[in-house]
Amino acid sequence: MNVLIPVLALILPIASSQLAQQQVQPLCPGVKKQPCNSLKEKTEPDEETLKALEAHKLWLGDFTKGERARLTDLENVRLTPSKLGWADLGRVKACGVNLSQTDLSNANLMCGDLRSSYLRDSVLKNAVLVSVDFRGAEFLRTDLTGANLQWSKLNGARFDQSDLTSADLRGADLTGAFFEPAKLPDMRSIAEARGLATLEYDHPIALVQLREALKKAGLRQQEREVTYAINRVRRLDGFESFTRFLLFELTCQWGLRPFQPLKLLLGFFIGFTILYSLALRWSKSGRIVREVQEGATSAPQEAPTDKSSFLTPFFFSLQSTFYFGWEELRFDHWIARFNPKSYRLKAHGWFRPVSATQSLLSLYLLVLFFLAYFGRPFE
Repeated sequence: MNVLIPVLALILPIASSQLAQQQVQPLCPGVKKQPCNSLKEKTEPDEETLKALEAHKLWLGDFTKGERARLTDLENVRLTPSKLGWADLGRVKACGVNLSQTDLSNANLMCGDLRSSYLRDSVLKNAVLVSVDFRGAEFLRTDLTGANLQWSKLNGARFDQSDLTSADLRGADLTGAFFEPAKLPDMRSIAEARGLATLEYDHPIALVQLREALKKAGLRQQEREVTYAINRVRRLDGFESFTRFLLFELTCQWGLRPFQPLKLLLGFFIGFTILYSLALRWSKSGRIVREVQEGATSAPQEAPTDKSSFLTPFFFSLQSTFYFGWEELRFDHWIARFNPKSYRLKAHGWFRPVSATQSLLSLYLLVLFFLAYFGRPFE
């Protein structure tokens, strides 16, 4: 460009960027989207569009000649390669458009509809892409350096070898996006993006780098989301998929929900308490007795329990939940001291293996909680 960029060309992108920073979520009132048929055969641009492109090319070289392009309808158009730097494409309807190898540097596409668009080898440096609908779009080797993608819809989009250096992704929806960029965006902006836990990949290199960068930045929750995304895809590809799902994804979502094991522990406690209560009343093959020791040297004596009392199954379930420890450090002994009477509950018949199962489940969930909350066991 051999002349100064006109002042008018600067106003709209800068104003749009400031608007995006001031508002929580920029809205696009009046935008009605029709169903997008991206498989429709691509067409060449019409005569009016070709004239606008030629005028814009002249304008880029000398703003006293030609005119800045203002395009509003590019649906399923093959517009490649073209030079549309500083173009005004705000609210453009461009579903399924092919913009491969197109230069859109500093262009304004705010509130545009670019669902299922093709942006292979395109340049969108410093472009204003606020609230743009990029669902299903393909960013293959796309240069998005410094692009403003705030509150854009990137569901199912593909970032393959794209350059996201300094790209602003605050509020952007990345749900189900394919994420393998060549360069990562700023951590402060992607930390405010949505859908990190649902990112997809073929090779986890970019997501591992993203997780390490979030870790160094101290963004623990976002780090957990990326860890979940990595392990979820690995679990789907693994031979032992169902086992991993039961042990790690269902219980704590690979560390994303560290308090989930405690919720499951409480649920198991309530469930087993109800089971013991019903079994005490109707079962004849198993029972719970009280083990009472009269003196320090006398042998423990067994006494029947009150089958109608809810305290017996409650304390037995609590005792089974924490039936582990080391030598004198026995949690079940401590719990027994909360009992108003001095005795311990002992199981007979099928109550014993059920109680043992509850103890193992509880121990696993407690260990998983401490590891998921205080450590990083799934890296």
